[in-house]
This record gives sequence, C-alpha cells and structure tokens, in this order.
Amino acid sequence: MTWVGYPDLKAGMLPHWEHTCAGRFDFELRDLAFFARDSLRIDEEQLKNGVLSVEFEWPLASGQSRELRAVFPDSYPFVRPQVTLRGKPETFPHRHC
Repeated sequence: MTWVGYPDLKAGMLPHWEHTCAGRFDFELRDLAFFARDSLRIDEEQLKNGVLSVEFEWPLASGQSRELRAVFPDSYPFVRPQVTLRGKPETFPHRHC
C-alpha cells in the first residue's frame, strides 16, 4: 500500500462513485481532513482501482484520539463506508470490544 496525504493526490484518481455523484469525493476528503488534520492518509493503490480507502486519527472529546480506517464501497453514498479501529487492541475503547 502507498499512503498519500490529501494534498499529494494525483489528478484523475477518483473512486468509482465520483462519476455518479460529482463533487462528493472532494467533499468527503475535505470533511475528513477538517477533523483528522494531518493524520489523513489515502491508499493510492486502492484509489487507482477506484476504491477510496483512508486511514486517520479521530479526535475524541477526552483529548485522546483513535486510529481508524474507512473504506468507501462502490455503492457509496447509498451504502455507508466500513469503518474499523486500527492499532493495538489494548488501546481500543472497552465498550467496542
């Protein structure tokens, strides 16, 4: 996997669903980047195949953050992205394990 930041994306690399929902790709990345800041990384290899897969740190109200991965399916935005916790299981919130 090759992970790139939002500003480093190459032109023309789009997920399959961008063709039916023009502008949604940019909207989603800008919205995620607002919360994830510099931690947002995009899997360039997956994006070449038309799949948006991102990893980022999500800030919590406690001041901590959690490492997450989100994969947006071909049927997005009609089906939600699959979001999973990353990192060491001992750092996962207890109510999710």
